[in-house]
Amino acid sequence: MVPSQGATNANPVADVVIDEIMYHPPGTKEEYLELYNPTGQTVALSNSDGTWRLDGGVDYSFPAGVSMTPGRRIVVVGFDPHAEILRLLDFMNQYGTGMLTPGATIFGPWSGNLSNSSERLALERPQAPDNPGDGVSWVIVDEVTYADTVPWPSSPDGGGDALQRISADPRYSGNDPANWRAASPQPVRNP
Repeated sequence: MVPSQGATNANPVADVVIDEIMYHPPGTKEEYLELYNPTGQTVALSNSDGTWRLDGGVDYSFPAGVSMTPGRRIVVVGFDPHAEILRLLDFMNQYGTGMLTPGATIFGPWSGNLSNSSERLALERPQAPDNPGDGVSWVIVDEVTYADTVPWPSSPDGGGDALQRISADPRYSGNDPANWRAASPQPVRNP
């Protein structure tokens, strides 16, 4: 946000959000999470300090050169969509996604896994270190700490539903259970 000392705070700036989480799929279906760009501009998932990453229950660093156009969604999974073609085809069939392109609409593999009870997930971007010679520091772009207990919906806990974000407006936190609902999984539903 732009500094506003002595004045009304400005509205938060919109950015890429974690939009859908399949953390406990039924049977042999795959876990995934989806990112969404609700802004009116293309967002590069890298800068001069490095590439963006997922941190928390799963860890994943995006490749250089990845960007999200306005309204775009991408999905991140625990398998390598470039190398595990049969698994990719099975994922597309399981969730009815249509054709997914590794490195464009689907990314992976992440390390770790999504807990079936409670987990923190963060989308982070790098920024230059405070002191020369130190490693980069990380800025949280969006964060969700979900759970399988009230006030979070229960059907995503093995019942076949995914957690879907209700509003990507920056005034509504990803950590607010009231901003999430249980719904049929719909990974990468791009316009």
